[in-house]
Amino acid sequence: MKRMIKIQIVILLGCVVALLALDRYRFIKKEMPFIVLSEAIYDYEDGFVREYRGLTYKVLNYKRDSIDDIQYVALNSDIVEPQNNIVGGFIENQLDEETLKIFEKAMEGSEYSCTAISVETQVVAGINYRYTVECQLPEVTKARITIFKPLNDGAPIIKEYEKIK
Repeated sequence: MKRMIKIQIVILLGCVVALLALDRYRFIKKEMPFIVLSEAIYDYEDGFVREYRGLTYKVLNYKRDSIDDIQYVALNSDIVEPQNNIVGGFIENQLDEETLKIFEKAMEGSEYSCTAISVETQVVAGINYRYTVECQLPEVTKARITIFKPLNDGAPIIKEYEKIK
């Protein structure tokens, strides 16, 4: 009887090791987890992120205006805010004296009268600043304004204006 229990434990441990190895293989091949332990959706103003958690990694499927990508993250990773760690994506930033100066300079002579609420940045061949703003058009409207600031200290220019619903 004891021998039969030992055999069952060895088989069970072998199955666990095989599942972990399969999960790791699927992580390396950038595939969905074989076993999805949980699924979550995180909503943002500009879309959502769907998270699938497997045994050893999670998959983050970004469907946002700023990011349309899939990221594979090992569960022992130090990534806390995954949407801020995508190469080429927008990163939340401080609305400080420098970012406000860039906003005000780009808005000079603009037909819009807007107040910056928050800012995200993206490094390109320069820096894109995406501001969430409130504008008087004659009613108060929330919008996003993307401003490009070239590397050579050139003047910032408005690239895009979009109303937020």
